[in-house]
Amino acid sequence: MHANLIKWLEKHQSGNIEAANTYYLAHVNEFPDDVDAWQLLGITYGQLNQLDQALNAFKKGLDIDPTNTALHNNIGHVYIKLEAFEKGEYHFNEVLRQSPSHFGVLNNLGLLHYKQANFDVAESYFHKALLIDEKNESALCNLGLCQFNQRQLKTAIRTFHAVFQLNSLNHPAVTKLAECYLQQSSYHDAIKYFKKARKIEATFQIHHGLGCAYLGINQLQSALDCFNAAYDIEPFNFENCHNIASVYFHQRKLGEALQCWFQCLQMQPTSEETIYNIAVVYQYQNKFDDASDYFHKVLLKNPNHIDSLHNLGTLCLKQNNRKDAIGFYQRVKKLDPNNEQITFLLSALEQNNQDHFKQCPETYVKQLFDDYAPTYDEHLTKVLRYNGHEQLCDLIEAALEPKKDQWDLVMDIGCGTGLAGSILRPWAKKLIGVDCASNMLLLAKKTQHYDELIEGFLPDIDWPEESISLCFMADCMPYFGDLSPLMQSMYDAGSTKCIIACSIEQASDDCEQYELSPSGRYRHNPEYLITTMKAFKFNLLKQKQTTIRYEQHHPVKNHLFVFGRII
Repeated sequence: MHANLIKWLEKHQSGNIEAANTYYLAHVNEFPDDVDAWQLLGITYGQLNQLDQALNAFKKGLDIDPTNTALHNNIGHVYIKLEAFEKGEYHFNEVLRQSPSHFGVLNNLGLLHYKQANFDVAESYFHKALLIDEKNESALCNLGLCQFNQRQLKTAIRTFHAVFQLNSLNHPAVTKLAECYLQQSSYHDAIKYFKKARKIEATFQIHHGLGCAYLGINQLQSALDCFNAAYDIEPFNFENCHNIASVYFHQRKLGEALQCWFQCLQMQPTSEETIYNIAVVYQYQNKFDDASDYFHKVLLKNPNHIDSLHNLGTLCLKQNNRKDAIGFYQRVKKLDPNNEQITFLLSALEQNNQDHFKQCPETYVKQLFDDYAPTYDEHLTKVLRYNGHEQLCDLIEAALEPKKDQWDLVMDIGCGTGLAGSILRPWAKKLIGVDCASNMLLLAKKTQHYDELIEGFLPDIDWPEESISLCFMADCMPYFGDLSPLMQSMYDAGSTKCIIACSIEQASDDCEQYELSPSGRYRHNPEYLITTMKAFKFNLLKQKQTTIRYEQHHPVKNHLFVFGRII
């Protein structure tokens, strides 16, 4: 190499790229056959991102020395940046003809195919490179990326762990390792490695991925903190804004959720999911007109959007518009003939096919009360003016005069948010609540009245091993028509002195057993209940006709009962 080139190469390597470029250009003008100078000139052009000039310089050198492998390799690398992949592959293969074990070229061929999403071909080249240098960090990381993109997650995890062992500060490897665990739903491992990656560099991708991992373990506030950190970096990322809105929605911060979804709508005005979510928020806020408008906007894009049709039916029911509700539910039924919830609702609203159901479907009751949970107490006590749990406890007092710790095990069946817990607690040595809606049980847990909470739908629940002393069933039986399976379950789980306290809605005068009302609840003939209880060895101790709730501002006829087990 020319002595002056060596001098300028030192300055070049110290970071003085532009000055070096100027010198190399002057040098090739004076010594046009100096291959080393053309090579160095091309490198400086490449570092200055002047790719066409870099390519021209390398080719000038190649004209002088057509077999120069370094020039072929550099030309191939420039073509990768220019996305002229076929030309790049040609020059890399020229190197391999002379040097089949050239590590850099094998790695570059892998990168070339990776950029074209030919991940299987790229993987084969990275494997070949690693046969030459098995602990090369760059090739290992590239191999892991190929495996990740081919959804070979277990293999990718092993590869990224190998990179991590070589260099625990390799940000792409640690990040992708975390993403592998996230995609496998291994949320705790994902959190561990996202946190390690965050210590190296806190990127948008890291904050967002960590937020998704926290969502996986239902740590909503931690997820929100991460999504907000990602928002500070990229405020106009649609997916991240959507996730922030979703967390706010699940935290029942409906105003904040609505604001975020409107921001999402600005980014993607045609997003069907976003329009639907805005409608749902308005529905939860009881802004029925706004909710209806946005559900209809979804239907303009997709007339067969089942959830929008279903929710429009629900909105109509809340506004006492039974005719239109039936119309929306019929459209859902046509699109989804096997939808049990819709079939049940139509049976109730149209008052036909009454024999098809002997109780409310589990999916219907669970969704009803999971959705109802956030506003349950306020709606029940203020709108429906419900006081059934209090009246039923009064009837127990009148019938039995219970003392503190009267019963070993009290079961609050259909406990909901735990409204009855404070009254039942003093009577019970052990109090267990049962409900099919997980959101209800989360609220019941906060009351701290219950020793245990069981999620399940009657009669198929995991009953406790201890015998039940008192079954408290306020406003539970209206979700069952045929009471025999329920009473059989109570009989099997109850003690020899078991007490059952329950309420029913009164059926019409000509109904002998039970009937499904348009409200989607069952009404019972009191004599049918008394007869059924006798068949399972329970005697009537006390009863009361009363009103415990209102519907559409009209009182509902109820009966309260206390039964005792016949020894």
